[in-house]
Amino acid sequence: MNLQHPEFLWGLALNIFPILIHLFNLQKHKTLYFSDVSLLKKIDKSTKKRSQLKNILVLVSRIMIISSVVLALCFPYKESNNTIPKKKTIGIYIDNSFSMDRKGIKSSSLLDQAKEDAYNIISACDENTNFFLLCNSNNFGSSNKLTKDQIIDLISKIEISKDFLSYDNLVLRQKEQIKSHKENVDLYWFTDLQKSSTISNQNYLDSFFNVNVINYEGLNNNNLSIDSIWFDDKNRKLNQLENLNISITNNYSTKYDFKITLIVNENEVKNQKVFTIEANEKQKFQINFIVKKHGLKSCKLKLEDYPSPDHLFDDEYFFTYFIKKEFKILHAYNNKENSFDKLKPLFETLDNPFFKSININNDLISNYTDFDMLILDGINEINDEINSEILNFLTNKKTVVISPSVNELNSNSFNESLNYLNIKINGTDSNKYYPNQIRNNNPFFKNVFEKTNANVKLPYFKNHYKINKNASHSQLISFENDDPLLISKKYNEGILYFFTANISLQNSNLTKHSLFVPLFLRIFEESNDFQILSYDCNNMSLVKSNVKNNNIENSIISCNNNIEVNFNPSFQKINSENYYEISNNKLIAGNYTILNNSDTIDGFSLNYNRNESKMNFYSTDEFNQELFNANLENHFKIYNDNNDRISNLIKTKISGEFYWKYFIILALLFIVLEILFIRLIHK
Repeated sequence: MNLQHPEFLWGLALNIFPILIHLFNLQKHKTLYFSDVSLLKKIDKSTKKRSQLKNILVLVSRIMIISSVVLALCFPYKESNNTIPKKKTIGIYIDNSFSMDRKGIKSSSLLDQAKEDAYNIISACDENTNFFLLCNSNNFGSSNKLTKDQIIDLISKIEISKDFLSYDNLVLRQKEQIKSHKENVDLYWFTDLQKSSTISNQNYLDSFFNVNVINYEGLNNNNLSIDSIWFDDKNRKLNQLENLNISITNNYSTKYDFKITLIVNENEVKNQKVFTIEANEKQKFQINFIVKKHGLKSCKLKLEDYPSPDHLFDDEYFFTYFIKKEFKILHAYNNKENSFDKLKPLFETLDNPFFKSININNDLISNYTDFDMLILDGINEINDEINSEILNFLTNKKTVVISPSVNELNSNSFNESLNYLNIKINGTDSNKYYPNQIRNNNPFFKNVFEKTNANVKLPYFKNHYKINKNASHSQLISFENDDPLLISKKYNEGILYFFTANISLQNSNLTKHSLFVPLFLRIFEESNDFQILSYDCNNMSLVKSNVKNNNIENSIISCNNNIEVNFNPSFQKINSENYYEISNNKLIAGNYTILNNSDTIDGFSLNYNRNESKMNFYSTDEFNQELFNANLENHFKIYNDNNDRISNLIKTKISGEFYWKYFIILALLFIVLEILFIRLIHK
C-alpha cells in the first residue's frame, strides 16, 4: 500500500494527547484509613480491574480514531497488479480555448487546473505507457507516441490559443491518433464543455473508444463582446461624417455602462463614446468619425470601462478599408450621340473621380487600362478591340456601362461580343415608353430616395432595343411594357450595366431629369471597391491583394500592434488576382500592413472568430443528454472538477484502488466503540 500524501503523517503525533490523558488518570491518590476495610478492599480490587480495562480500551480507541483520520488524509492506495502484457495507451485532450483562461475554484485559471490534473494522471502511469496529446492548437497533436517526459514537457508549453476545435473534430482526431492501439486505451478530455459546438452521432466509433470528461467550472461566466461592424452605406467618404454600426452582446445578467474607443491609423482619428447595454442582450450601437486623407485606413475598436475586466475576450475588433486617391472614369464614344456634357460635370462634383473622355475612332481604350470604370456611350458596334477591353475591365473587378447608339446599330456585333454575358438584341421597339415607377424596395436604389411619389413623371425614351430576358441578369429598371431598360450582370467580380436605350438627348430626356444624378451616382457607388478588409484569423490562409501589378514579390507583412509578428508571405495568382498566403500559426488578431521597400502598399485585418464569445456551458446533465441524443452515452463518463479529489477518482483507473474511505469508516467505528466503552464499563 502506498500513500499519495505522506506529508500528513505528522498527524500521528497527535496521539500524544490521549496518552497524556490516560497517564493523568493513573496518578496516585491520597490514602484514607478506616477501622475495617476488608469489604472495601474486595470492592476496590474488582473495580480497579474494570477501570484499568476501560482506560486501556478508551485509549486504544482514541489512538485508532486519530490514526485512521490521519491515514485517510494521506490517501492510501494499492498499486494496480496489471498483468496485461501489452502497453497501456493514454490519450489526453486539453482544451486551451479562450474560455479556459477564466479563474476557477482554485484561484488559478481553468487551463492551469487542467494541466495539473493531467500531470497527476500521467505521474501515476507506468514508464512504458504510450501517450498521445491533443489541444486546440494546430501545432499540437500527431500520431506519434510520446513518452512520459515528452508529454509532460509538451503540456507545460500549452498556452491559451485562438484556435477552436469542435467536439466532432476532436473525436475524429483522437480516433485517428489511437487507431493502431485499440486495446487497453484510456482517453481523457479536460474541458469546460462550452456550447460552441454540439456532438453528433458517431456511428463509426468502436467499443474501445471510451472517454473520461473532466468538466471545469469557472467563477465568472460573463462576457461583453463585439460581434460585427458595418457602415450605413457602401461608399467611403473624405471630410464627411461616417456612421459605423457596431453589434455588441452582453452576457451579463445586469445592464452595464461601457465606453467604445475607435482609433484610425493610430493617431489620425480617435473617437470615444459611452453607451449602456441591457442585460443578456445583443444591441446595435453607432459611432461617428471623419477621415481627411486618402489611403489605407487601419481601424481598431475597443471596449473600455466595462465590468470585470479581469476576464473578457472579443472586446477588440480590427478592420481595414482603402480610399483611393483617384477613381478614374473613361468615357468612350464614336459619334455625336453621347452624354459627355452631362456626365463630366456630374462626376466632377464627387470627391475623387478623374474623368477622361475619348473618341474611339481616334484613340484606343487599351491606353487606359489603369482606369476603374468604362462608359461606352452611344457606340454602334463592339469590335474585337472593344470587346477585349470590356472583358479586361470585368476580369479586373471593374465596371463597364454600355449605352448603344440610336441609329445604325450593328446588333450582330453586340450579340457575338456579349454572348458570354447572355445578352442578345432581338430587335427595336420604336414606341415611346416611360419607365415603371421606381419602388423603395428596389435593392439597387436602397437609401437613395426618402420616399417615392406615384405622380412623378419619369423620363421618356423614344425607342429601345428588345433583349432576351435571362435569369442571370438583374433587371434594375423596366419599361411600362416590362421590357428591360437597365440590367446588370456580374462577371469575374466585375459588373456590366447595359442600357437597352440610348440615353442622349436625341432619344431621351433622362440627362435632364432628376433621376439621372442618383442613377449614375448609384452606379458609381457600386463600382467603388470599398470592402471592409477583415478576415477570420482561425480560418484564413489566403488574402486578396489590392495591388494590381506584380511588384509584390519582396513584400513583408507586419502586424501593427505586435512587432514580433513579421514575415515574408508567399504568393498565388488566381484568375489574374494576387493573393497573399498567410498560413501562420503565430498570427494574432490585429491590423496588418504590407510593406514593399519600406512603403505601405496594402493592408488587411484579422479577428478571432466569435464562437466562444457567448459564455454558455453544458452542465453534466445537459451534456449527458447530448450524448444520449447522439447514442454515445456508453462511450463517455463525465466528472465535475469541483474539489481536490477529481484527479484521484480518475487516477484509480490507472494506479489501483484508494482506501481512504475505509479508514474514515474505521474512525467512525472506533468513535462508537469509545462511547460504548465509557457507558457500559462502570467503575
